[in-house]
Amino acid sequence: MGLTRRFLYSMMVIYNTMCHRNEKWRIMKKYIFVPICILLVQNSCAQNNQPYRLDIKAYLNDTEIIGPVYSNGSVSNIYENYSNSYVSLVNIFNLLESETIINGNAIEISSPKIGNIIIIYENQTNIIINHITKGLELNPGFTNNSIVIINNEYYIQISMVRYLINGALTDDEEKVVLYTSDYERLDIPLTLNDCYLALNNQLRTDTKEDIKISSVDELIKYHRGLGRWIRNNWIRQTNNRITKLLYDNGLRDPDGMSQLIIIGYHYYLNDINKTIQELMNEYGPEAFEF
Repeated sequence: MGLTRRFLYSMMVIYNTMCHRNEKWRIMKKYIFVPICILLVQNSCAQNNQPYRLDIKAYLNDTEIIGPVYSNGSVSNIYENYSNSYVSLVNIFNLLESETIINGNAIEISSPKIGNIIIIYENQTNIIINHITKGLELNPGFTNNSIVIINNEYYIQISMVRYLINGALTDDEEKVVLYTSDYERLDIPLTLNDCYLALNNQLRTDTKEDIKISSVDELIKYHRGLGRWIRNNWIRQTNNRITKLLYDNGLRDPDGMSQLIIIGYHYYLNDINKTIQELMNEYGPEAFEF
């Protein structure tokens, strides 16, 4: 147990004991002790969630963002997620062909890709971002911790930049990549057959075998795992490539698109090739609406 926790525990014991004996202690607990505890807990959380340097690189499309990449300080017991990592604010906006002017705690950004933005950095949990071009003041609750100062330099969460430019993010154990909306993502499959070849390379042998022998109705078990991965990494990443192909064939729901790919992959593994229209005609449009 850390010093802050031990201190809080000891104080709670003392105050609870005294509150039973004296009405004044009850008032002190309500108006003095509780606010102090809240401040101590907030300070303790801030200390435990300090950004730390990551051994990865960050890219804007194909170009590396110069400078170190920092974690947002949170730790996941499930998987590493670099989409909220911090990168140099000046360097990433320079790659976006922006003019960045820093005047104390005010940051002015002018860019042909995102327009004019003014950021007021009061502190790490009080950040105001005004999107002048769109006439939009972003909710401070949304922008808390989106910008930090590390070694006297401003760093911004790459996910915030994604929001500002309406881009897409992907990450793996070596890098995090921010894509602009006009960038052609060649890593995303273009056709159904491309999807199947990519799944061949990514899925374990036992998973492929299970997809092969499962009935079409049983494939719904992959909707929340593999289906979400396809949706998040292929479908929602771009309006082109496989997304455009499926959209042009009448599909509108991203979850339905991913499920069609899984069903088509099932047939592919059984040496049966079905077109998008054949799959839609066989199971009906409602089978691909979630």
